[in-house]
Amino acid sequence: MVLCLLLHFKIWGKLIHHILRKMKRTVIILMLLLAGVSCLAQEKNEFRVPDSLIVEMNRNSKPDMNRVEALANIIDYCNKNRQYEKAKPYIDDLTQISEKLDNEYVKALSYLYVGTLQINTNVKEDAFNNLSKGLQKVVTLPVNEKTMEVHVRLLNSFASLYIMQRMYTEAYNSLYSAMEINKKLKNHYIQNILEINMASVLNAMQKYDESTAILSNIIADENVTKSNKHIAYGLLSYCYRQKGDLESSIKYSDLAFETSLSRFDESRILSNMGLAYLIFGQYEKASECFRTCVYNYKDEMYEDIEINSLNYYGEVLGLTSKNDSASFFIDRAILKAKECGILELEQQCIMKKAYLLLNESDYKSYSECIQEYLCVRDSLDKVNDRQRLVSAWMSNQYNELETKLKYEKELSDMQNFKVKVRLYIILICVVSLFIIMTLAYNRRNILIKNKDMELKNKDMELKNKELKEEVLTKEIESRNRELTAKALVQVQRQELLTDMVEKLKAIQDDKKKLSRNLDDVITNFEKYKNSTTPEDFDYYFTQTNPDFYKHLLVDFPYLTPYEQRLCAFLRLSLNTKDIATILNIGPESAKVARARLRKRLNIAGSDEDLTTFLSKY
Repeated sequence: MVLCLLLHFKIWGKLIHHILRKMKRTVIILMLLLAGVSCLAQEKNEFRVPDSLIVEMNRNSKPDMNRVEALANIIDYCNKNRQYEKAKPYIDDLTQISEKLDNEYVKALSYLYVGTLQINTNVKEDAFNNLSKGLQKVVTLPVNEKTMEVHVRLLNSFASLYIMQRMYTEAYNSLYSAMEINKKLKNHYIQNILEINMASVLNAMQKYDESTAILSNIIADENVTKSNKHIAYGLLSYCYRQKGDLESSIKYSDLAFETSLSRFDESRILSNMGLAYLIFGQYEKASECFRTCVYNYKDEMYEDIEINSLNYYGEVLGLTSKNDSASFFIDRAILKAKECGILELEQQCIMKKAYLLLNESDYKSYSECIQEYLCVRDSLDKVNDRQRLVSAWMSNQYNELETKLKYEKELSDMQNFKVKVRLYIILICVVSLFIIMTLAYNRRNILIKNKDMELKNKDMELKNKELKEEVLTKEIESRNRELTAKALVQVQRQELLTDMVEKLKAIQDDKKKLSRNLDDVITNFEKYKNSTTPEDFDYYFTQTNPDFYKHLLVDFPYLTPYEQRLCAFLRLSLNTKDIATILNIGPESAKVARARLRKRLNIAGSDEDLTTFLSKY
C-alpha cells in the first residue's frame, strides 16, 4: 500500500514538473507580449497628468473639436502609463461629446478608447464590438492624416486583443495591415511600435529569426526613442534565450536595464534575467536577481511581475535546498495571485509548492496542495473554456468583420470611382466647352481681323485712289497753268510780231519815216530778244508754282524781290551760267549772289545743296 502511494506521488511529481516547465514558457511569452503591446510607449512611465493637459482641457469647455483633442491627449497619457481607470471619466466625456457633435471621426475615436479600456479591463467581447464599430466608421471616412492614425491604432488594439486570446495569426494580419496604412502615414514612431508588436507576435509563433531581424533594425535606428529601444532589447533577450544563447540573452537584458525609464521596467528586466539564469542552471545569479526584485522593487512592480518574482525566487531557493524559505516565498506568491484573481499564476505557484512538498516527502500537505491545484485547475478550465468560446466567437466575428470591411471597402471604392468618373466627365465637358469657346472666340477675332483688314485695304485703296486723283488733278492743273502761260507768251509774241509787221508796212508807205521806224523795229526786236522781264517771269512762275513765294516768305520774310527771284531760278534748277544770262550779269556775280543767298537762308555753314533746300517750298 505504501509502495503504491509512493509510486502515485512519483507519477504526480513528474507530471507536476512537466506542467511547470510548460506553464513557465507560456507565462514568459505572455509577459513579453504584454510588455510589447501594452500601449504606445512613452518616455516617462511615472504617472502624473501634466498640468498643461489639465489646463488645456479646462480652457476648452465647449463640446467641440478643441475639447476632443484635449481629452484625447489626457486619455493617451493615462493609457501609456497603464492608468486605465483614471482615463475612464475622460473617455465617458469624449463619448458624450461624440453623440452631441454627430461627427464620424469623433465616434471612431471614442470607440477606439472605449475598446482599449475594455481590453485592459478584460471585457473582451465588448472590446471587440466597440473596436469593430470604430473600424467600420473609420474605413468610410476621407483618407487623411488623422483618420489614418485612428485606423492604425484600431488595428493595433485588435492585435492586442487577439494576442490576449492567443490568436496569433489574426494578430499578425492586423499588424501587417496597420503597417501598410502607416506607409502612407509615414509616422516613424508608430512604425517602431508596430514593428515591436510584430516581433512579439513572431516570438509567440516561435519565428525567432524573423523577430530578431525586425528588432535588430529597430535598435540600429538612430531616431528610435529610448522606450522603444528598451522594449526591443527585452524582446531580443527573450529570442536569444529561446535559442539557447544565454550570453546574448543576458547582454540584451543588461542593455534593456540600462535604457529602462522607470523602476517598473527595471523590475521586469531583473525578473527576466533571473528566469534566464534559472533556465540555464545558474542558481546563484538567478537568486540574486529575484531577491533584488522582491526586496528592492517591492512597491514598484506590477502584480504579475511580483507574483512571478516571488514564485521563481521560491523555486531557486528550493533548488538550493532552502526549502523553508522557498515555501515562504511561494506561499506569498500564491496569496498575491489569489488577491489579484490571476488563476493561471496561482495554478503555477501551487504546482511549484506541490513539487517542493513532494521533495520534502510531506505527502499530507502535498495531497492538500494537489486538491487545491485541482480546484484552481477546474476554475481555470472554466475560464479557459470561456476563453476558447470567446476566441471561437471572436474568430467568427473576425471573418465576418473582414468580409464586411472588404465589402464596405469595395462599396466605398465603387462610390469613389463613380465620383471620379463624374468629376472626369464634368472636367471633360468643361475643357471641351472651354476649347469650343476658345475656338469660337478665336474665329470671331479672326473674322473681325479679316473685316478690319478688308476695311483697311478698302481705305487704302480709297486713299490711293484719292491720292492718284489728287496727283492727276494737280498734274492737270499744272499742265493747264503751263498751257495758259505758254498761250499768254504766244499771244504777247503774236502781238509784238503783228506790231512789227504793221510798222514794216508803214515803212513801205512812207519812206520818210523809214529811219525812225527802223529804229523802232530794232528796239522792238531787242525787246523781243529780252521780252522776259522780271515782272513777266514772276507772272509765269506763279502760274506754275503759286505757293512758292508765299511759303518762302513765311520762313524768310526779309528776302528782297531780287533774292526771291534768284530763289525761283534755283527752284527751277537753273545753273549759274543760265542765271547770269537771264539777269544780264557775269558768272562770277551770279556765284557771289548765290553765296549771299545761302547766308540769308541761314545755310551758309552746312553742306546742303541750295537747290535741294529750295525744292521743299
